[in-house]
Amino acid sequence: MTPPYTPPFTSLASFQDLCDYLREEGVNFAPNPATQVAEVPTNNGLPMCLRWEMQLPLVQIVQLAVADIPEDRLAATEHTIALLNHAAPLAGFALDHERRFAYFRLTMLRDDKDQVTVPQLNQALRAAVANVHDFMPLLQAAAFPAAQAPTDPAAAAAAVPAASSTANGVAPSGDTSSSEPVPAAP
Repeated sequence: MTPPYTPPFTSLASFQDLCDYLREEGVNFAPNPATQVAEVPTNNGLPMCLRWEMQLPLVQIVQLAVADIPEDRLAATEHTIALLNHAAPLAGFALDHERRFAYFRLTMLRDDKDQVTVPQLNQALRAAVANVHDFMPLLQAAAFPAAQAPTDPAAAAAAVPAASSTANGVAPSGDTSSSEPVPAAP
């Protein structure tokens, strides 16, 4: 059992630590201790889920990118995701066919003490938000072609920024040392 945390956080060793840290930072979220998931509302209207895996030494960050994809657009969206993951500096886009949404997943390994550091978590949060921000228009165009879709999904991959803000895994500020969480998508 992890001893109770005393602020300020430097590392997180449990789902409870993650929740305490988010509270300390003033982040609005809905914790689910049974599934070890903290759901964070974002500015794009789609949630970010932070999952503290119970059976594996992982923390998963899942940022939804596009929801309610029409069934007849799932294949085009899936194709666009494949092209993006091939071309993007930080791959991790996926498609949930059953629930019809596209998302970005970034998985962090916990260290040999079963922890993640706060700066590493915040860097990963910034990278997930920035990646979705950078590529959401391409995914939306594939899912909803009437709303300014490229005529060819290959055009979406060609539009991947050469020097994307996620090229080095951080948000455009480039600051990887900040301990401030950035779970809200632009």
